[in-house]
Amino acid sequence: MYSRQLRSAIWFVFAVVSLAVARPRHQVAAGPHLRRTMLSRSQDNDWEPSVAVGPNAAVYVTAIRSDTARARAVIWSSHDGGRSFGSATMPDSTGGQGDVRVKTDDNGTIYVSSIGRGLDLATSRDGGKTFATRTIETQELRDKPELAVSLSGRDLYIAFDGRHGPTVMVSHDGAAHWQRIVAFRTDTMHHWPSAISAADDHRVYFTASTFTLARLADSVTENTMRIFASADDGHAWASQVLARGPRVRQGCVHNSSPTSSCLVKVPTSSIAVDAKGRVYAAYTTGQVRQAYRMYFVRSADGGRTWSDPTELGSATRALSGDRADIDFPMVAAAGDGLVYLVWADDRDGPVSVWATRSSDGGRSWSADVRLSRDDQPMNTEFYGDYGGVAIDARGALHVAWGEGVGSIGRGQGHTWYAQWDGTPP
Repeated sequence: MYSRQLRSAIWFVFAVVSLAVARPRHQVAAGPHLRRTMLSRSQDNDWEPSVAVGPNAAVYVTAIRSDTARARAVIWSSHDGGRSFGSATMPDSTGGQGDVRVKTDDNGTIYVSSIGRGLDLATSRDGGKTFATRTIETQELRDKPELAVSLSGRDLYIAFDGRHGPTVMVSHDGAAHWQRIVAFRTDTMHHWPSAISAADDHRVYFTASTFTLARLADSVTENTMRIFASADDGHAWASQVLARGPRVRQGCVHNSSPTSSCLVKVPTSSIAVDAKGRVYAAYTTGQVRQAYRMYFVRSADGGRTWSDPTELGSATRALSGDRADIDFPMVAAAGDGLVYLVWADDRDGPVSVWATRSSDGGRSWSADVRLSRDDQPMNTEFYGDYGGVAIDARGALHVAWGEGVGSIGRGQGHTWYAQWDGTPP
Protein backbone atom coordinates (compact mmCIF):
# COMPACT_ATOMS: atom_id res chain seq x y z
CA MET A 1 0.00 0.00 0.00
CA TYR A 2 1.29 3.48 -0.90
CA SER A 3 2.07 6.01 1.82
CA ARG A 4 -0.12 9.11 2.17
CA GLN A 5 2.68 11.28 0.75
CA LEU A 6 3.17 8.99 -2.26
CA ARG A 7 -0.59 8.79 -2.89
CA SER A 8 -0.75 12.60 -2.82
CA ALA A 9 2.12 12.82 -5.30
CA ILE A 10 0.47 10.30 -7.62
CA TRP A 11 -2.84 12.18 -7.50
CA PHE A 12 -1.01 15.48 -8.20
CA VAL A 13 0.69 14.01 -11.28
CA PHE A 14 -2.59 12.44 -12.41
CA ALA A 15 -4.39 15.77 -12.03
CA VAL A 16 -1.75 17.64 -14.03
CA VAL A 17 -1.84 15.05 -16.81
CA SER A 18 -5.63 15.04 -16.82
CA LEU A 19 -5.77 18.80 -17.14
CA ALA A 20 -3.30 18.65 -20.01
CA VAL A 21 -5.36 16.00 -21.78
CA ALA A 22 -8.64 17.77 -21.07
CA ARG A 23 -7.44 21.11 -22.38
CA PRO A 24 -9.28 21.80 -25.64
CA ARG A 25 -6.94 20.98 -28.49
CA HIS A 26 -8.23 23.87 -30.56
CA GLN A 27 -7.12 26.47 -28.02
CA VAL A 28 -3.64 27.68 -28.98
CA ALA A 29 -1.85 30.26 -26.84
CA ALA A 30 0.09 32.85 -28.78
CA GLY A 31 1.32 35.51 -26.35
CA PRO A 32 0.10 38.72 -24.72
CA HIS A 33 -0.52 40.61 -27.99
CA LEU A 34 -1.85 37.81 -30.21
CA ARG A 35 -4.31 35.01 -29.53
CA ARG A 36 -5.53 32.36 -31.93
CA THR A 37 -8.18 29.68 -31.73
CA MET A 38 -9.26 26.83 -33.96
CA LEU A 39 -13.03 27.21 -33.82
CA SER A 40 -13.86 24.00 -35.69
CA ARG A 41 -13.95 20.63 -34.00
CA SER A 42 -11.62 17.99 -35.40
CA GLN A 43 -14.46 16.16 -37.18
CA ASP A 44 -15.90 19.30 -38.82
CA ASN A 45 -15.42 20.42 -42.40
CA ASP A 46 -15.67 24.23 -42.34
CA TRP A 47 -14.58 26.64 -45.03
CA GLU A 48 -14.61 30.24 -46.29
CA PRO A 49 -15.15 32.04 -42.98
CA SER A 50 -16.00 35.68 -42.31
CA VAL A 51 -15.69 37.79 -39.15
CA ALA A 52 -17.43 40.86 -37.72
CA VAL A 53 -17.10 42.86 -34.51
CA GLY A 54 -20.05 44.52 -32.83
CA PRO A 55 -20.74 46.72 -29.80
CA ASN A 56 -20.19 45.52 -26.24
CA ALA A 57 -17.15 43.37 -27.12
CA ALA A 58 -19.11 41.10 -29.46
CA VAL A 59 -17.28 39.10 -32.13
CA TYR A 60 -18.96 36.81 -34.67
CA VAL A 61 -17.38 34.30 -37.03
CA THR A 62 -19.34 32.51 -39.74
CA ALA A 63 -18.36 29.68 -42.06
CA ILE A 64 -19.91 27.04 -44.28
CA ARG A 65 -20.00 23.53 -42.81
CA SER A 66 -20.45 20.38 -44.85
CA ASP A 67 -22.15 17.39 -43.26
CA THR A 68 -23.59 14.20 -44.70
CA ALA A 69 -26.78 15.94 -45.81
CA ARG A 70 -25.87 19.42 -47.03
CA ALA A 71 -23.72 22.48 -46.56
CA ARG A 72 -25.01 24.95 -43.97
CA ALA A 73 -23.92 28.21 -42.37
CA VAL A 74 -22.49 28.03 -38.84
CA ILE A 75 -21.91 30.89 -36.42
CA TRP A 76 -19.57 31.22 -33.44
CA SER A 77 -20.25 34.05 -30.98
CA SER A 78 -17.98 35.75 -28.46
CA HIS A 79 -19.13 38.33 -25.93
CA ASP A 80 -15.75 39.01 -24.35
CA GLY A 81 -13.87 40.52 -27.27
CA GLY A 82 -12.82 37.22 -28.82
CA ARG A 83 -11.18 35.71 -25.72
CA SER A 84 -13.64 32.82 -25.78
CA PHE A 85 -16.31 31.55 -28.15
CA GLY A 86 -19.38 29.42 -27.62
CA SER A 87 -19.99 26.30 -29.64
CA ALA A 88 -21.03 26.77 -33.24
CA THR A 89 -24.74 27.17 -33.79
CA MET A 90 -26.48 26.21 -36.99
CA PRO A 91 -29.79 28.05 -37.08
CA ASP A 92 -32.23 26.52 -39.53
CA SER A 93 -33.33 29.95 -40.63
CA THR A 94 -29.95 30.92 -42.08
CA GLY A 95 -30.05 28.12 -44.63
CA GLY A 96 -26.95 29.38 -46.45
CA GLN A 97 -25.12 26.97 -48.73
CA GLY A 98 -22.16 29.04 -49.85
CA ASP A 99 -20.19 32.28 -49.75
CA VAL A 100 -21.38 33.32 -46.31
CA ARG A 101 -20.43 36.85 -45.14
CA VAL A 102 -21.17 38.54 -41.79
CA LYS A 103 -21.43 42.18 -40.68
CA THR A 104 -22.82 44.07 -37.69
CA ASP A 105 -24.09 47.59 -37.04
CA ASP A 106 -23.77 49.87 -34.01
CA ASN A 107 -27.13 48.66 -32.71
CA GLY A 108 -25.80 45.11 -32.37
CA THR A 109 -27.81 43.66 -35.27
CA ILE A 110 -26.04 40.82 -37.11
CA TYR A 111 -26.37 40.46 -40.87
CA VAL A 112 -25.40 37.25 -42.68
CA SER A 113 -25.54 37.05 -46.47
CA SER A 114 -25.15 33.78 -48.37
CA ILE A 115 -26.11 31.84 -51.47
CA GLY A 116 -28.98 29.58 -50.49
CA ARG A 117 -32.39 29.65 -52.13
CA GLY A 118 -30.99 32.64 -53.97
CA LEU A 119 -29.19 35.60 -52.46
CA ASP A 120 -30.27 35.24 -48.83
CA LEU A 121 -29.93 37.73 -45.99
CA ALA A 122 -30.38 36.59 -42.38
CA THR A 123 -30.63 39.11 -39.54
CA SER A 124 -30.41 38.61 -35.78
CA ARG A 125 -31.22 41.12 -33.04
CA ASP A 126 -30.51 38.82 -30.10
CA GLY A 127 -26.80 38.19 -30.43
CA GLY A 128 -27.08 35.34 -32.92
CA LYS A 129 -29.51 33.16 -30.98
CA THR A 130 -32.23 33.43 -33.62
CA PHE A 131 -32.28 34.66 -37.22
CA ALA A 132 -34.94 35.81 -39.64
CA THR A 133 -34.08 35.10 -43.26
CA ARG A 134 -35.41 36.40 -46.54
CA THR A 135 -34.33 35.81 -50.13
CA ILE A 136 -33.69 39.17 -51.76
CA GLU A 137 -32.54 38.10 -55.24
CA THR A 138 -32.99 34.95 -57.34
CA GLN A 139 -32.88 35.84 -61.04
CA GLU A 140 -29.56 37.60 -61.54
CA LEU A 141 -27.28 35.91 -58.97
CA ARG A 142 -24.38 33.85 -60.28
CA ASP A 143 -21.67 33.90 -57.61
CA LYS A 144 -19.46 35.68 -55.08
CA PRO A 145 -21.63 38.06 -53.00
CA GLU A 146 -19.85 40.58 -50.74
CA LEU A 147 -21.71 42.45 -47.98
CA ALA A 148 -21.33 45.97 -46.52
CA VAL A 149 -23.49 47.54 -43.80
CA SER A 150 -23.43 51.13 -42.53
CA LEU A 151 -22.87 51.81 -38.84
CA SER A 152 -26.51 52.84 -38.43
CA GLY A 153 -27.79 49.70 -40.14
CA ARG A 154 -29.84 51.80 -42.52
CA ASP A 155 -27.71 51.27 -45.63
CA LEU A 156 -26.82 47.81 -46.95
CA TYR A 157 -24.98 46.80 -50.11
CA ILE A 158 -24.40 43.33 -51.55
CA ALA A 159 -22.23 43.12 -54.66
CA PHE A 160 -22.20 39.88 -56.66
CA ASP A 161 -21.45 38.35 -60.04
CA GLY A 162 -24.68 38.90 -61.97
CA ARG A 163 -25.93 37.48 -65.22
CA HIS A 164 -25.57 40.84 -66.95
CA GLY A 165 -22.45 42.11 -65.19
CA PRO A 166 -21.33 43.04 -61.67
CA THR A 167 -24.52 43.78 -59.74
CA VAL A 168 -25.28 45.46 -56.41
CA MET A 169 -28.38 45.03 -54.28
CA VAL A 170 -28.98 48.31 -52.42
CA SER A 171 -31.20 49.03 -49.41
CA HIS A 172 -31.54 52.35 -47.60
CA ASP A 173 -34.22 51.37 -45.11
CA GLY A 174 -32.52 48.69 -43.04
CA ALA A 175 -33.05 45.80 -45.48
CA ALA A 176 -36.82 46.25 -45.78
CA HIS A 177 -36.71 47.07 -49.50
CA TRP A 178 -34.06 46.47 -52.16
CA GLN A 179 -33.08 47.83 -55.55
CA ARG A 180 -30.96 45.94 -58.08
CA ILE A 181 -28.24 48.01 -59.79
CA VAL A 182 -26.05 46.63 -62.60
CA ALA A 183 -22.74 48.40 -62.07
CA PHE A 184 -21.28 47.45 -65.46
CA ARG A 185 -23.33 45.71 -68.14
CA THR A 186 -21.81 42.76 -70.02
CA ASP A 187 -23.00 39.26 -70.91
CA THR A 188 -19.62 37.77 -71.81
CA MET A 189 -17.55 38.29 -68.66
CA HIS A 190 -17.37 36.99 -65.11
CA HIS A 191 -17.00 39.73 -62.48
CA TRP A 192 -16.24 38.17 -59.09
CA PRO A 193 -16.41 40.71 -56.23
CA SER A 194 -13.71 40.14 -53.62
CA ALA A 195 -14.38 43.00 -51.15
CA ILE A 196 -16.81 45.87 -50.59
CA SER A 197 -16.64 48.89 -48.28
CA ALA A 198 -18.98 51.82 -47.60
CA ALA A 199 -17.92 55.28 -46.38
CA ASP A 200 -19.96 57.81 -44.40
CA ASP A 201 -20.08 60.30 -47.32
CA HIS A 202 -22.44 58.27 -49.55
CA ARG A 203 -19.50 56.60 -51.31
CA VAL A 204 -19.29 52.83 -51.80
CA TYR A 205 -16.46 50.80 -53.33
CA PHE A 206 -15.98 47.20 -54.35
CA THR A 207 -13.24 45.26 -56.10
CA ALA A 208 -13.85 42.47 -58.60
CA SER A 209 -11.84 40.15 -60.82
CA THR A 210 -12.96 40.09 -64.46
CA PHE A 211 -12.31 37.37 -67.02
CA THR A 212 -13.96 35.98 -70.14
CA LEU A 213 -16.59 33.30 -69.58
CA ALA A 214 -15.65 31.39 -72.73
CA ARG A 215 -12.05 30.89 -71.57
CA LEU A 216 -12.62 29.44 -68.10
CA ALA A 217 -11.42 26.01 -69.28
CA ASP A 218 -8.17 27.45 -70.67
CA SER A 219 -4.98 26.78 -68.76
CA VAL A 220 -4.27 30.53 -68.67
CA THR A 221 -6.93 33.27 -68.69
CA GLU A 222 -6.25 36.98 -68.58
CA ASN A 223 -7.69 38.51 -65.41
CA THR A 224 -8.38 42.20 -64.83
CA MET A 225 -8.91 43.53 -61.32
CA ARG A 226 -11.22 46.54 -61.20
CA ILE A 227 -12.37 49.03 -58.60
CA PHE A 228 -16.02 50.02 -58.85
CA ALA A 229 -16.96 53.28 -57.10
CA SER A 230 -20.25 55.03 -56.41
CA ALA A 231 -20.62 58.57 -55.04
CA ASP A 232 -24.43 58.43 -54.65
CA ASP A 233 -25.22 55.58 -52.25
CA GLY A 234 -24.73 52.84 -54.80
CA HIS A 235 -27.06 53.99 -57.58
CA ALA A 236 -24.50 54.97 -60.25
CA TRP A 237 -21.10 53.32 -60.64
CA ALA A 238 -17.81 54.05 -62.37
CA SER A 239 -15.00 51.53 -62.83
CA GLN A 240 -11.25 51.71 -63.27
CA VAL A 241 -8.56 49.09 -63.75
CA LEU A 242 -6.53 48.32 -60.65
CA ALA A 243 -4.17 45.73 -62.15
CA ARG A 244 -3.98 42.74 -64.49
CA GLY A 245 -2.56 39.26 -64.17
CA PRO A 246 -3.04 35.64 -65.28
CA ARG A 247 -5.65 33.27 -63.90
CA VAL A 248 -3.98 29.85 -64.10
CA ARG A 249 -5.56 26.41 -63.82
CA GLN A 250 -3.34 24.10 -61.76
CA GLY A 251 -1.15 27.15 -61.33
CA CYS A 252 -0.10 27.00 -57.67
CA VAL A 253 3.58 27.42 -56.97
CA HIS A 254 3.37 26.69 -53.25
CA ASN A 255 5.57 23.91 -51.90
CA SER A 256 2.51 22.05 -50.67
CA SER A 257 0.67 18.76 -50.74
CA PRO A 258 -0.47 17.27 -54.07
CA THR A 259 -3.96 17.24 -52.52
CA SER A 260 -3.83 21.04 -52.39
CA SER A 261 -7.11 22.95 -52.47
CA CYS A 262 -5.46 25.53 -54.74
CA LEU A 263 -6.73 24.15 -58.05
CA VAL A 264 -6.88 27.57 -59.72
CA LYS A 265 -4.57 30.48 -59.00
CA VAL A 266 -6.24 33.87 -59.41
CA PRO A 267 -4.92 37.37 -58.76
CA THR A 268 -7.17 38.87 -56.09
CA SER A 269 -7.80 42.28 -54.57
CA SER A 270 -9.35 43.88 -51.51
CA ILE A 271 -10.55 47.36 -50.55
CA ALA A 272 -11.39 49.28 -47.36
CA VAL A 273 -12.27 52.82 -46.24
CA ASP A 274 -11.24 54.51 -42.98
CA ALA A 275 -13.36 56.93 -40.91
CA LYS A 276 -11.91 59.92 -42.79
CA GLY A 277 -13.00 58.57 -46.17
CA ARG A 278 -9.55 57.54 -47.36
CA VAL A 279 -9.61 54.44 -49.54
CA TYR A 280 -7.06 51.61 -49.45
CA ALA A 281 -6.65 48.68 -51.84
CA ALA A 282 -4.28 45.72 -52.05
CA TYR A 283 -3.88 43.13 -54.77
CA THR A 284 -1.71 40.23 -55.89
CA THR A 285 -0.46 39.61 -59.40
CA GLY A 286 2.44 37.91 -61.18
CA GLN A 287 3.45 35.67 -64.03
CA VAL A 288 2.51 32.11 -64.92
CA ARG A 289 4.31 29.57 -62.72
CA GLN A 290 6.04 32.34 -60.80
CA ALA A 291 5.45 33.64 -57.32
CA TYR A 292 2.73 36.27 -57.10
CA ARG A 293 3.61 39.58 -55.45
CA MET A 294 1.42 41.92 -53.41
CA TYR A 295 0.90 45.65 -53.92
CA PHE A 296 -0.85 48.41 -51.96
CA VAL A 297 -2.39 51.68 -53.17
CA ARG A 298 -4.33 54.47 -51.43
CA SER A 299 -6.59 57.34 -52.43
CA ALA A 300 -7.39 60.55 -50.55
CA ASP A 301 -9.97 61.89 -53.04
CA GLY A 302 -12.68 59.24 -53.10
CA GLY A 303 -10.92 56.94 -55.53
CA ARG A 304 -10.48 59.46 -58.33
CA THR A 305 -6.67 59.24 -58.14
CA TRP A 306 -4.41 56.66 -56.54
CA SER A 307 -0.88 56.52 -55.21
CA ASP A 308 1.80 54.59 -57.05
CA PRO A 309 1.73 50.90 -56.06
CA THR A 310 3.91 49.93 -53.08
CA GLU A 311 5.09 46.33 -52.89
CA LEU A 312 4.50 44.72 -49.49
CA GLY A 313 5.16 41.25 -48.12
CA SER A 314 8.51 40.74 -49.81
CA ALA A 315 9.64 37.76 -47.73
CA THR A 316 11.87 35.06 -49.20
CA ARG A 317 11.49 31.31 -48.85
CA ALA A 318 13.67 29.90 -46.10
CA LEU A 319 14.85 26.86 -48.06
CA SER A 320 15.29 28.19 -51.60
CA GLY A 321 15.94 31.89 -50.97
CA ASP A 322 13.61 33.02 -53.76
CA ARG A 323 10.53 35.18 -53.31
CA ALA A 324 7.61 33.81 -51.32
CA ASP A 325 4.36 33.28 -53.23
CA ILE A 326 1.53 35.49 -51.90
CA ASP A 327 -2.24 34.97 -52.09
CA PHE A 328 -5.54 36.22 -50.64
CA PRO A 329 -4.82 39.82 -49.53
CA MET A 330 -7.41 41.32 -47.16
CA VAL A 331 -7.50 44.98 -46.10
CA ALA A 332 -9.23 46.51 -43.06
CA ALA A 333 -9.24 50.22 -42.19
CA ALA A 334 -10.63 52.39 -39.40
CA GLY A 335 -10.12 55.70 -37.61
CA ASP A 336 -7.67 58.20 -39.03
CA GLY A 337 -5.36 56.10 -41.19
CA LEU A 338 -5.34 52.82 -39.24
CA VAL A 339 -4.86 50.06 -41.82
CA TYR A 340 -4.22 46.32 -41.49
CA LEU A 341 -3.17 44.07 -44.35
CA VAL A 342 -3.53 40.29 -44.08
CA TRP A 343 -2.36 37.67 -46.57
CA ALA A 344 -1.10 34.08 -46.99
CA ASP A 345 2.39 33.17 -48.20
CA ASP A 346 4.72 30.18 -48.33
CA ARG A 347 7.97 31.63 -46.96
CA ASP A 348 8.25 28.67 -44.57
CA GLY A 349 7.27 26.03 -47.12
CA PRO A 350 3.71 25.35 -45.96
CA VAL A 351 1.39 28.33 -46.28
CA SER A 352 0.96 30.61 -43.27
CA VAL A 353 -1.21 33.67 -42.61
CA TRP A 354 0.52 37.00 -41.94
CA ALA A 355 -0.43 40.57 -41.08
CA THR A 356 1.11 44.03 -40.97
CA ARG A 357 -0.19 47.31 -39.52
CA SER A 358 0.02 50.96 -40.54
CA SER A 359 -1.05 53.90 -38.39
CA ASP A 360 -0.33 56.57 -41.01
CA GLY A 361 -2.57 55.56 -43.89
CA GLY A 362 -0.19 53.05 -45.44
CA ARG A 363 2.90 55.23 -45.69
CA SER A 364 4.84 53.02 -43.28
CA TRP A 365 4.24 49.49 -42.01
CA SER A 366 5.14 47.29 -39.07
CA ALA A 367 7.16 44.11 -39.41
CA ASP A 368 5.18 41.06 -40.52
CA VAL A 369 3.32 39.19 -37.77
CA ARG A 370 2.41 35.52 -38.18
CA LEU A 371 -1.25 34.93 -37.30
CA SER A 372 -1.33 31.19 -37.97
CA ARG A 373 0.59 28.70 -35.86
CA ASP A 374 4.32 29.24 -35.56
CA ASP A 375 4.92 25.75 -34.18
CA GLN A 376 3.13 24.06 -37.10
CA PRO A 377 2.33 26.17 -40.17
CA MET A 378 -0.51 25.05 -42.39
CA ASN A 379 0.24 21.67 -43.87
CA THR A 380 -1.69 22.38 -47.07
CA GLU A 381 -3.43 25.56 -48.21
CA PHE A 382 -5.65 28.48 -47.36
CA TYR A 383 -8.92 26.51 -47.47
CA GLY A 384 -11.28 28.26 -49.89
CA ASP A 385 -11.43 31.63 -51.60
CA TYR A 386 -12.44 33.67 -48.57
CA GLY A 387 -11.27 34.82 -45.18
CA GLY A 388 -12.41 37.74 -43.08
CA VAL A 389 -10.96 40.82 -41.35
CA ALA A 390 -12.38 43.43 -38.97
CA ILE A 391 -11.12 46.14 -36.60
CA ASP A 392 -12.70 46.71 -33.19
CA ALA A 393 -13.17 49.95 -31.25
CA ARG A 394 -9.77 49.49 -29.56
CA GLY A 395 -7.99 49.28 -32.90
CA ALA A 396 -7.30 45.54 -32.63
CA LEU A 397 -7.43 43.29 -35.67
CA HIS A 398 -9.72 40.25 -35.88
CA VAL A 399 -9.11 37.67 -38.61
CA ALA A 400 -10.76 34.42 -39.71
CA TRP A 401 -9.38 31.97 -42.25
CA GLY A 402 -9.59 28.31 -43.24
CA GLU A 403 -6.89 25.65 -43.31
CA GLY A 404 -7.49 22.35 -45.02
CA VAL A 405 -6.74 19.46 -47.33
CA GLY A 406 -8.24 19.07 -50.79
CA SER A 407 -10.90 21.12 -52.53
CA ILE A 408 -13.52 22.83 -50.39
CA GLY A 409 -16.62 20.82 -49.64
CA ARG A 410 -14.93 17.56 -50.57
CA GLY A 411 -11.77 17.87 -48.53
CA GLN A 412 -11.26 18.50 -44.83
CA GLY A 413 -10.94 22.01 -43.46
CA HIS A 414 -11.12 23.97 -40.23
CA THR A 415 -11.87 27.57 -39.40
CA TRP A 416 -9.32 29.56 -37.40
CA TYR A 417 -9.65 32.91 -35.62
CA ALA A 418 -6.90 35.27 -34.50
CA GLN A 419 -6.83 38.62 -32.72
CA TRP A 420 -3.80 40.94 -32.82
CA ASP A 421 -3.75 44.15 -30.80
CA GLY A 422 -1.36 45.77 -33.28
CA THR A 423 1.70 45.84 -31.04
CA PRO A 424 4.78 45.54 -33.27
CA PRO A 425 6.76 42.33 -32.84
